[in-house]
Amino acid sequence: MQPIQIVEKCTILEKQYNKLLIRFNKATAFLENSSTTEKEVEQWLCEYREILMQMKQLCNNIEKVSGFRPTINEFLGGF
Repeated sequence: MQPIQIVEKCTILEKQYNKLLIRFNKATAFLENSSTTEKEVEQWLCEYREILMQMKQLCNNIEKVSGFRPTINEFLGGF
């Protein structure tokens, strides 16, 4: 891949990751909210795990394309 293609691909992956991170943060806030019932937590926990797995996969893809592993700050705070 040409350097410009790598940058473009990383930018696309990073934007996808950032959108998913917003969902993850909203889901975390919902699940940690004291007014969320145990039943609601059970209902949404699988979806929460799926979001986390997608985030991990996107980070792996970013690493494959760029050659650099995302930092913990990028994983938690986005790109």
